[in-house]
Amino acid sequence: MNFGGWDIQEGDTIAVDFLTQGLFSSSGIVLRRTISAEGDMSLQLFLKKIGPVWAQAPGSARGRVRFGGATEPLTWGSFNLYKGPKRFYVKSIDIKDDMWKLRLDAQKLSVGLQWNRLIARYTCSGIAEDSLLALLYWTMRSLSDGVDPLLLSWRLLWRWLHIRGEAPDLFSCEQCGKELTSEAFWSETGLLCSRCSNKVGGVVPYNDLKALQVAALISRKSLPAQEFSMEGVFLKAQIERLKFLLEKNN
Repeated sequence: MNFGGWDIQEGDTIAVDFLTQGLFSSSGIVLRRTISAEGDMSLQLFLKKIGPVWAQAPGSARGRVRFGGATEPLTWGSFNLYKGPKRFYVKSIDIKDDMWKLRLDAQKLSVGLQWNRLIARYTCSGIAEDSLLALLYWTMRSLSDGVDPLLLSWRLLWRWLHIRGEAPDLFSCEQCGKELTSEAFWSETGLLCSRCSNKVGGVVPYNDLKALQVAALISRKSLPAQEFSMEGVFLKAQIERLKFLLEKNN
């Protein structure tokens, strides 16, 4: 199977209103799924050149229209949709990657669903974010292949903030601009040197700072062979810092 189509460097910003009424198709992922008491299904999709949208599949949970596992969150595929005056409707789904290895591990599945929730929360409906879509896909592939979930969460969040132009500088003090050559300290918006911070704030030991730099910037193909010595508790705290920046700037 060819996954090269997900490796997108840049995406256009396209509002949903720019799409004319009628049939169209786009590749992407199922972020969330809801099923009404009447058996109607709603899917939140994150689509190439479109962004996140909700699409309806009336009666599909009652067996009227069967999509099988294609409607499961974390499923990547080609979605054939119909754009009506007010809503999108699912016509068919061609599964490209069901992330099966990820689903077999409860921890990996939980992490993947957490990423989906973050994408759903911090992206805007109908605004294309193709670079983020590609980043999410390849991060999930790395998760499926056994790379540490915490390491991938840090890398995903830092690169997402970088796409938005909001990533903290991991190499220079955000106040004086000097290179960080010893321990650093978190402010509300980034990292400070010991002089600018007066050693107040969450401390990042220098060896851990260097590891965070590598984790953020290393290529995906090099991840499995790279050794990291950061403790889980420390890495979780750094991930929460990046989540705070996402929330703060949203």
